Amino acid sequence: MATALQKQLAAIAVKSTHELDHKAKRAAHGKSLLFDAKVAVSQDFNSIFQLCREGFDELCSLDPRFAPYASSLFSEQSKDEEREMMTAAQNQQLDTVLQDFLGLVQARLLLKPAQKAVEWLVRRFRVHEYNTDWLILTFLPYHSTPLFAALLAILPAQLSDAFRFLYPYVPRLANPPFVAIVKTATTNVGFFTALNNYVLKVCHPRHHSSSLLSFWTSVVTQAVDGMLVAAQSGREAIRKQRHEEVLLRVLPVLNEALSLRDIPDLVIGSCTVITILAAKAPLSDAVLDGLMEAVAGNWSPATTSARIMCLTEIAQERHTADIPRPVVKKLLAVEDVTTHLEKTAELYRADRLILGLALGCVTRVFTSSTVRPAALLEWVVSNAVLDLAQMVQLTTHLLVAVNELPPEAVQGRDTMARIVTLLAESEYRPVLEETLQLLQMDRDAVELTLHTVLPAPEVQPTEDVAMADVDAPAVDTFSPALAALAAEKTTVSSFLSEDAVMPNLVPVFLQGMSSQGRLEQVLALPILRKDAAHTEPTYLSFLIRIWSGHYPQVARRTALLLAARVIKKHKVDFQFLVPYLVVALLDKSDTVRQAAADGIVALSKVYKSLEKGTAVWGDGLYHTKIDPLSTQEASDLVRKVLAPDVQECALDADTAATVIVAALNGSTPESKLQVGNLELKSSRRTAFSTALARHAAATPLLPVSHGLLSLLARAGKAASAARSDILLPYFIRWIDYSDSGVAPRCAEQRVAQADLELEMARILTAREPASLQLLQQILSGERPLARDATQTAVFARLGEIWPSIKSPVREQVASSLLTLSLARAEDTTARLRCDLAAESLKTLSLPTDVLVVLVDALPKAVQMPEGPSAKRRRTSRNEMARVETNITELDHALRQYTQVLELVDGSPAGEDPALLPGLFRALGEIQHYRSQTGSELVYLQTLAINALLALVNKIKDTKAPVDQGVIRTDLLVDCVRHTSNPQIQNSALLLISCLATWVPDIVLHSVMPIFTFMSATILRQGDDYSAHVIDQTVSHVVPPLVASLKKRSRNVVQGASDLLLSFTAAFEHIPSHRRLGLFENVARTLGPEDSLYAVIAMIVDRYPTDQRARRFAADLLDLFDPKICLKVIRQYVDLIADIFAPRRSISETVLNLKDKPEQVEPIAGNLLSALADLLNDTKFRAHLAASFGPDCETQREAFSQLLQNTIKLSQTLKAHPALTQGSALVLANVFKLLPMTELVKCAEPLLELPQESLRQVVLRSIGSHAATVKNMDQASRIALLQFVPRISAVVQGSDDILLKHSAITCIDQITEQFGKKDTSYILPAARVVAGPDGLAHADDRLRVISLLCLTSILDVVQDEFIPLLPTVLPLTYAHLRAALAGDGVSMRESVVNAAFTLVNSVAERLPFMFIGEYLDEALELAQLSAVSTLKTESAENRALFYQAVVANVDAEALLAAFAANYEKALKRDGFAALVEFVEALKAAVERQSKAVVIKHSSVLFQLVLGFLDHRRLNAAAPNDEFRVVYSVEEVDAMEARYNDVALAVVLKLNDATFRPLFVRVVEWASALPKKDRNGRALRSVALFKLLTTLFERLKSLITSYSSYIIELSADLLQTTKPSNPAHITLLQSVLSALDPSFEHDQDDFWQAPSHFTPLCNALVTALQHSASNLAILPLVINTVASLAGATSSADQHKELNTLILKLMRSDDPAVRLAAVRTGRSLTERLGEEWLAMLAEMLPFVAELLEDGEEQVEKETRAWVRMIEGVLGESLEF
Repeated sequence: MATALQKQLAAIAVKSTHELDHKAKRAAHGKSLLFDAKVAVSQDFNSIFQLCREGFDELCSLDPRFAPYASSLFSEQSKDEEREMMTAAQNQQLDTVLQDFLGLVQARLLLKPAQKAVEWLVRRFRVHEYNTDWLILTFLPYHSTPLFAALLAILPAQLSDAFRFLYPYVPRLANPPFVAIVKTATTNVGFFTALNNYVLKVCHPRHHSSSLLSFWTSVVTQAVDGMLVAAQSGREAIRKQRHEEVLLRVLPVLNEALSLRDIPDLVIGSCTVITILAAKAPLSDAVLDGLMEAVAGNWSPATTSARIMCLTEIAQERHTADIPRPVVKKLLAVEDVTTHLEKTAELYRADRLILGLALGCVTRVFTSSTVRPAALLEWVVSNAVLDLAQMVQLTTHLLVAVNELPPEAVQGRDTMARIVTLLAESEYRPVLEETLQLLQMDRDAVELTLHTVLPAPEVQPTEDVAMADVDAPAVDTFSPALAALAAEKTTVSSFLSEDAVMPNLVPVFLQGMSSQGRLEQVLALPILRKDAAHTEPTYLSFLIRIWSGHYPQVARRTALLLAARVIKKHKVDFQFLVPYLVVALLDKSDTVRQAAADGIVALSKVYKSLEKGTAVWGDGLYHTKIDPLSTQEASDLVRKVLAPDVQECALDADTAATVIVAALNGSTPESKLQVGNLELKSSRRTAFSTALARHAAATPLLPVSHGLLSLLARAGKAASAARSDILLPYFIRWIDYSDSGVAPRCAEQRVAQADLELEMARILTAREPASLQLLQQILSGERPLARDATQTAVFARLGEIWPSIKSPVREQVASSLLTLSLARAEDTTARLRCDLAAESLKTLSLPTDVLVVLVDALPKAVQMPEGPSAKRRRTSRNEMARVETNITELDHALRQYTQVLELVDGSPAGEDPALLPGLFRALGEIQHYRSQTGSELVYLQTLAINALLALVNKIKDTKAPVDQGVIRTDLLVDCVRHTSNPQIQNSALLLISCLATWVPDIVLHSVMPIFTFMSATILRQGDDYSAHVIDQTVSHVVPPLVASLKKRSRNVVQGASDLLLSFTAAFEHIPSHRRLGLFENVARTLGPEDSLYAVIAMIVDRYPTDQRARRFAADLLDLFDPKICLKVIRQYVDLIADIFAPRRSISETVLNLKDKPEQVEPIAGNLLSALADLLNDTKFRAHLAASFGPDCETQREAFSQLLQNTIKLSQTLKAHPALTQGSALVLANVFKLLPMTELVKCAEPLLELPQESLRQVVLRSIGSHAATVKNMDQASRIALLQFVPRISAVVQGSDDILLKHSAITCIDQITEQFGKKDTSYILPAARVVAGPDGLAHADDRLRVISLLCLTSILDVVQDEFIPLLPTVLPLTYAHLRAALAGDGVSMRESVVNAAFTLVNSVAERLPFMFIGEYLDEALELAQLSAVSTLKTESAENRALFYQAVVANVDAEALLAAFAANYEKALKRDGFAALVEFVEALKAAVERQSKAVVIKHSSVLFQLVLGFLDHRRLNAAAPNDEFRVVYSVEEVDAMEARYNDVALAVVLKLNDATFRPLFVRVVEWASALPKKDRNGRALRSVALFKLLTTLFERLKSLITSYSSYIIELSADLLQTTKPSNPAHITLLQSVLSALDPSFEHDQDDFWQAPSHFTPLCNALVTALQHSASNLAILPLVINTVASLAGATSSADQHKELNTLILKLMRSDDPAVRLAAVRTGRSLTERLGEEWLAMLAEMLPFVAELLEDGEEQVEKETRAWVRMIEGVLGESLEF
């Protein structure tokens, strides 16, 4: 069996690239798809590349999608690519490109160029090794070809688990059979997943091929089937689990496949798989619903049939009938879905899908915007595609929907009425009646709900009817019926003129088709006169009725074939059959069309040999005689028109119609209408049209009439005579038929009445006067119509021919339509006619001349009685209102206005200038009508004004000449002023604005009244249209007002105050998204220099607590030029100042102060607060700052003026305390407006002012600005540095503490930001700050800021700060000491933190100066700080201080300072200070190099000794020297830290240095007088704790050092008894030190007798002494065991064992028990090695087992069990 190492080596060998194995590399190079290995080995990459590149170029010529790979896989550079030299990321990127190429090339793998291209991938990129799986999948569709065998030859030895099925075929290079692939896909999940992923990845970029998808479909279909079969076995739970696994494996693939568009083969394959899943897997309805939604996802013509077939199968498997709503929606969106369902139903059971779709359509009838749901339901009912049970379910849904039908759903009601009526008329009438009874629904209620009348139910016979026995044989009804017809005495000359026998004859004919014999019997009936078929019309007319009726396809086809037999048999002119054969060519059934084509071919052959003058068959065919064509004409019709293209016509009904219409219209390039060189003449075409028209008018068969009329409707001039002479009279007769005469015929013959009516109406044309005259008569009502359907068809025909109707008939027709639409309907028919007329006017494209006629024909307002003049009537509203009007006439007039204006508004021709006079006149008349009716007539006014607006805009753009005298501005102003409707106001204002830009002189005098109503109306509207109206009004109406004010030298704000008040009053009501643009437009229009400040002040004053108003002011100012903004701010300040002036001017007008004198101060305070917020706005300041540049004198002057005015205002407001703070804030924010360079220039004179607060603001502003200036801003930097001396002068010259503080803060900020750039300005300032006005000042605030400022200066100037150290550091230490002592210092924490910050900086920047007394005092102060009551921040500063000292100060000075200050910290400062001190010392040691530590080892040694003596000294405290007493815990904690420091020192020393020191430490521990036993013991404790740390950390490195402590350790163990805590602590420390020494002995140190024996005896003695002390005993036992484990000498073990055995016979039970426990510990530690002395121990053990002390006996037995466990055998005691 292979070991783990062998397996690992084998795995490495498999993955090895054999870089050094040339034989292996040569073999790998010989792997080729195209060449034998011997040939391939000898080829170099240049020759391979040339060959493969040729194949690739051929591929590119076949498919340009290969071209991008020319620059990567097939580039010259690719010859040098080595995959072994690539990184993993590069290989991954290459894999992606290779997979894309293989996916694209798989479709052409059988082509030689493709094989050459893949050869390069094999030879250069070794895809068969690196992309094995992908390559196999690419070739797998061609598994049966030699190409796949060639692939097997180059595959690597190891394949992935997914392709292990290829192993049997690789050695013999055999093609795997398809069965093996299917089997693998069924059982191998990896292969199944890989295949699916490959296909989907190839399909995503559309690289798929039909061969790949066909292969995939075959494999996956059979594999899924196999999976489902395999899942059927086992228990129910197992079967369920297996089915779930199959679904989880297959469904994601199918979902992704169905989501890919434009890949029909993939979709068809997915549908096939889903069909199998649905049929064989026990799927829930939820899963089936998901499948149905996936299948119905993306439709395309190529996949429609497959998707519907799949949906059919899924629907059959569902438990419920309904299907998901998305599926219903998708199915209804399919074109001709019923046709697809019919075709599917012929092959599969589709009833459940149809039922589910129909159920879904029931609810969609009311919600869908299309007629498809209703059409599908009608199709289901009409075609009887559901069985009775399913029809009951559908009927139930229909009736429930009717019962829940909302009253307002008119369209849905009508549709549902049609469907239910159709159901009641169908063979499912009993189902309807039964369902009504089942649902307990009243038939009358249903009819009332649907507004229809259902056909009456059939009356059931009252007598009992004998029911046929189920098992009785079928009754033969054919023979009796046939016999009855044979005995029929009635004579029928033509079945097209008589119907008496037809109802009995047709069923017999249909039954007779079951066999040829029966059919012959039927045809032989005397009543048919088959023998006289060539002379009499009886036989053939019967066949015509059959093939032209709604009978089964086979019956119609049979009738046509029988007719063809007659035609072939007799040389007769059968031209009367031609129209019926033509209609048969238009049939939907392929078989019927083919039979008709056979008849035409037979007829063509007859005409070929027919002589002129041959009798024409068909005499008596109709009630009326019709003239036939001549034989030659009939022959041309059949042979030249129909016969040449008859086979194409048989294939497509549309082709047949195209051919016939082309023949009637003349020869066209698309039709074959010529025989030889003969072309159809117009006379022939006229004759053909006439013949078809005669038959269309004469035949009683409505389908035939419909078909012929549809052909003639498309005919042109050739059919004119036929339409005028034949069809028009026929149409006149048709429209006179009542609905009771037409509707039953249509229903009986299965013709859609609406379609038939429309074809009849198409007889009317625009080219024939008679047609137009009849049309006008119908429209005007002169010619009444008997049926509503005819009216609908006539109006529809009018829409079709309207573009062809010429003037003036067009105007007459339009007027007639208008009159008809306005008429009062007295009945349903008249109402329909009115509605159709109105709808036609809306849908017809009305030209300008028609609109002008309609507008000019609008009635004028009712004439007033004599009295007021015409002018007074026109201008006086009251007089007009007194006119007595006729209500009916008024209503008619208003409806006419509405109708005409709607037509103008909706017509593109409504923008013609010719309409302008009429529209203004109409608007004026509407005003009169408004007075008469007392109504606003909003809709009419809006229509008129909108029409005028569109017209004026068009005239402006085109500059068309117009008589301006027709413009009535007074009407528009009247609309604005005398209406409360915003829509009219908006429209009128917009029209006025538009006119103002076109004819300003006409509208200027009407400007002022416009704004009186805007504040309360239009300004509050939030829609885009209102905003547009306002903008247009302001921009076009206001400028004339401003120009007028300026002409009269009036102030714009005072003159337009009412206008501004209107806008500001409406501010809060104006939609927020409109405000900014609106006020900007107003301000710009009035002039921002004159009005903007007033706008802002008014808004702020009106809304004092609204922050949005203030934000709005800033946003509004940002829209204007900065120069304007500065002026606006100044004007705003002046406005506030004017409030407190002795004689107010502008503030009275703007702020309306007269009405609120008691609110003057609150108003001013609000204005100041708003101004401060505005000036503090960041965006606004940036906006102003952008305007300052080199040439900005104007701005500086403006700012100076603003500054002066602000200062004056500030001084003025001193008398008003409530406003002082606000004015100061405004002044401060004014300074923030300036750029730094400008601010500095303006600050110098300001510092000379006496106001201290102002000077503070200046300095604070400069300081805060300095922190934000960037280093790249050189101008600001220089200005600030040059400003520092001026600030220093303020520090020295002012007695104000706050001013000094602000000045030093400013120096600090400037220094921190830019001090390094030029220190010449900083050093003088440092001297000032360090002097009596700064650091030496008595005020703590100044001390703190001075310390911080000096810290910043030190960081900047560094070495140049040295002259200041003798002054600064003593003062700093003094302030720090005073703060720590709390001597009158009010800001202790701040002073301490600031002082340490400066000291830290000195230590970092000037460490060479921070030595000696400076360092000693700093350490002392740090220790004092540690024991103070200061907060955490001080501790952090001390930590930073120690870090700075350790990191920067020289080692010698640093260690000396630590040595000098240790005793102070130890004896005076306490635990907290000592901890920080020792931690800092440790950091210092760790930071130094070994050489430095060795150099200063003596100093460090003294420190370590001091550490070790801490315990002894603390025991004697307190005293004069040692004023602090440490607790035991604190001493232990400190010793741990001491030992860490000592360890850090030791790690830096070498043996030569450390060994003497170690010896001295050991000697030092016992150097005290012997009488000072307590002191010696305490030193020993400290020593051995140190040794514990060393032995544990350094382990075997210092084991040999144990020789120096053997004597001391043995002495302490033998002489010290655990009688008190001190002795216990001593013993614990000794034992804790010895144990790691024993444990880490690797050099057999303790095996030496001189080392082992003393401690062995001492430990046994200690064991005896500690037997009763459970606190120390376990440690002693463990140490003894460690000593035994440290030696492997049997003698030493025996020596130790002997001593322990002696203790087992001690008189003291505690000693015996301790000995037993020791033996047990040794047995556990050493095992069999210790039990080698078992023979010596057994007597003692036996004695102990009988010991009188129960605990000893119990412990001994536990020991015995341990021994037995080690030895594996019983001791048998």
